[in-house]
Amino acid sequence: DLLAQSEYNREEKTAHLARLKEAYEAMIESGDCISLKDLKVTGSDLIKAGIPAGPAVGEELKRLLDMVLEDPSLNDQDFLLSQVNR
Repeated sequence: DLLAQSEYNREEKTAHLARLKEAYEAMIESGDCISLKDLKVTGSDLIKAGIPAGPAVGEELKRLLDMVLEDPSLNDQDFLLSQVNR
């Protein structure tokens, strides 16, 4: 996409993209949670914890993911289950 754009600031945009790629690769390498599949809890765990099956499970998973994205050290099953909005 970058190559299809005008040459205006292309060098800066390319450098920014390279930094983003490096940061992403570092997150992957360190095992940080970057998606729902990386969370230490699943929808089944939330249902067992009292969240009614349905959209509420997805909403709660998203909320927990947001917490973990802010602070990757929070990606712990016991901690996350203690944070579930019942």
